[in-house]
Amino acid sequence: MIEYRKQKEVQNLWQQFLGGIVFARRSFLALPPSAKFLYVLLKNRHRLSRQDLIDLTFLPPRTVNYGLSRLRDLGLIREEESDDDRRERVYELVSAPM
Repeated sequence: MIEYRKQKEVQNLWQQFLGGIVFARRSFLALPPSAKFLYVLLKNRHRLSRQDLIDLTFLPPRTVNYGLSRLRDLGLIREEESDDDRRERVYELVSAPM
């Protein structure tokens, strides 16, 4: 009886874990292409400012802002102050969606 309960607990934990992965994957796949592009750039370059992202992608500032906000809402990126200029923000990856 105790062994069965342990198996059920483990099974429930796995379902919660896998459900979280599926949710994260769906959320990431639902992002617009521009946000996915920003994600790939941050993954390869590690830390970039908003202006760097605009210069590298040739995307309009409004599109970059929207992509960054969507990535931030999913908890995939972190926003920090730049070491050189306190007015500038630097973005870096926090976690991978998959």
